[in-house]
Amino acid sequence: MVTLVARLTALMAFAASRELMKSLLAWAPSSRSVLRIVDAVGRQARPFLEQAPPARRKTVRSS
Repeated sequence: MVTLVARLTALMAFAASRELMKSLLAWAPSSRSVLRIVDAVGRQARPFLEQAPPARRKTVRSS
């Protein structure tokens, strides 16, 4: 369940992810629980993100 919460909140806002879980599963974690899950995942992801090369920016061509 923790993985599902983390993935949904990575894709959409906290409130929207909670509403989606509530409508699909008839259950949703509290706002505080969602924030704690995201904080925990973010703490683990930081070293990975810091070693990754910077993202390439897309250039916009004018017509």
